[in-house]
Amino acid sequence: MKWTKLNEQEAQVQAQDYPYVLVRELSRVYLGEASQVDIQWDEVTEVRFFDGQSELRIWREEKALTAVRLEDAQEDETTCVERTYPLAHKGAFGQALTVVEYLQYDEDGQMYRAATRLKGWVK
Repeated sequence: MKWTKLNEQEAQVQAQDYPYVLVRELSRVYLGEASQVDIQWDEVTEVRFFDGQSELRIWREEKALTAVRLEDAQEDETTCVERTYPLAHKGAFGQALTVVEYLQYDEDGQMYRAATRLKGWVK
């Protein structure tokens, strides 16, 4: 996996390239097509734009927004697991969400989940 830190303006420009989004604002939660939501940036606590190759995360720290992009980087199939989870409230948030879990080993040889990113969404 590859992490890239972005400033708020870069993140908002790159966000336009993603088809799906999970938005958490003070007054609502939205999961679905990015083109179908008007994000209220002053209310954002976390936004996760995603597609099949990467995820752009934007979240609030204190009063400013922080952003990183997480991308695949020639992952080994033994340390990169893809899972699809059915969603409980079919219709409100779609039917299923696909995530990728990146696994690593610590100094004692124990495997742990180093990161998780959203990958796909089924309407």
